[in-house]
Amino acid sequence: MDKAISLKDSGTRKKGASCTHNSVSIPTTRVLTDLLVSVLLDIMLANVKIHSGMANLIRSGKPGSEWTANDLLSYNITIETVNNEEEFFEFEGDRPLPPADMNGFLTYLDTTTADNAGDYDTANLLHTLQMAQTSAESWVDEFASRILRKMGYEGRKRLVKVKQMLHFLSGGALQNAQADVCVMSRDEVILLVQEDKRSSDGLVLGSRPQLVAEAIAAFAWNQNQVTLRRQAPLTTLALPGILMIGALPVFYKIIITDELYSAVKATSYPTKQTMIYRFIPEYNGLINHAMSDLDVRRRVVQYYELFRKYLDTAEGIHPS
Repeated sequence: MDKAISLKDSGTRKKGASCTHNSVSIPTTRVLTDLLVSVLLDIMLANVKIHSGMANLIRSGKPGSEWTANDLLSYNITIETVNNEEEFFEFEGDRPLPPADMNGFLTYLDTTTADNAGDYDTANLLHTLQMAQTSAESWVDEFASRILRKMGYEGRKRLVKVKQMLHFLSGGALQNAQADVCVMSRDEVILLVQEDKRSSDGLVLGSRPQLVAEAIAAFAWNQNQVTLRRQAPLTTLALPGILMIGALPVFYKIIITDELYSAVKATSYPTKQTMIYRFIPEYNGLINHAMSDLDVRRRVVQYYELFRKYLDTAEGIHPS
């Protein structure tokens, strides 16, 4: 091994002079190279161990309602938050103006004020919003389906459906995954909505794995429809998704590939990572009651307007 060069052996010092400071060693180039190689090998070994650990996680076929964070790890799926609204929704400049028929929803604070103004359609929508913030899952689904229709997500060839049962293969068996709300283009799923079934204690991992499982089931569903029409099989499905926390939507861009679905069917570890992107609207106070704030409500309506374009085409759904 090369000898380290020390300051006590180099430098100039008068004969007989004392030196009270500690000596400092300077490694040679060879030593530095050896250290660097050693560090790189340690990093590579750690990565191999991590990959091996992920590959050795226990996987089993299970319905979408039972998916947890462990299943996302098991299938090499990562969810990343995008904080920049222009990047996520892919627009420049100002947000679009809200639709004119949403003016009442953006003006009246609650059901009573809308009722007093004689705007009963808005009063009903605000009632479902208030119930979604404080009550059971059925009210969240009702509000989500109503606002999607109000925002133009339903129309020619498109239908908003509640409690749509989907299926996918995993572990040698057919598994169920029920979408709380979805938008279908005739017979294909083009948007999923999942309620976050938990208390309002922050954005911890709750129903996100279930939303991903439903997206995988939507891939299987759409693949079956393509097969029935004798068209070329799907290789990738770019699917917009929404996770409802009370009445507040968190927007998702989900990419499901044939490789991922094959891994889920075989309960094996896919070598290619699946990246899912989400955007969380800014809010004040408790997240379950965020939509009581008119400023938040206005921004969210604008986000719904921007997000609708992903029903039209899957192009550009993956942020660059």
